[in-house]
Amino acid sequence: MQTSGLGWDQKLREFVRGHPRWVGAGFLSLGAAFDYWFLLRPIRQAEAGAQEIAIDMHGVTLGICLPLFGLALVALGPKLVRDPSAELGRSRTASIVVGLILAAIGIAVYFWLKHYLESHGYGFS
Repeated sequence: MQTSGLGWDQKLREFVRGHPRWVGAGFLSLGAAFDYWFLLRPIRQAEAGAQEIAIDMHGVTLGICLPLFGLALVALGPKLVRDPSAELGRSRTASIVVGLILAAIGIAVYFWLKHYLESHGYGFS
């Protein structure tokens, strides 16, 4: 039983709806950090001849998805986070399709990175 009225998930949704551009800027910043750590850093390590390099599919995928979500929030702001209850069927379907496309792009970038590193002599199990 919650005494504060709203659950944390509802409070989070309200915060995002109230500050979409700030949340988008946060996603852009976090995405840039993921891009550096999980995408650019392994490439630089390979170019420097590091003995071992670790890559992570989740990190690469988030490095692709977070900046794109952030850019959409910054660019579209309140239009993107309006209450979709009136058009729930269409909004939900579109969100699922966009999410799947972004996930597929992130996974494709991961496999490209893996191929790039393997072509430089690094092996992955």
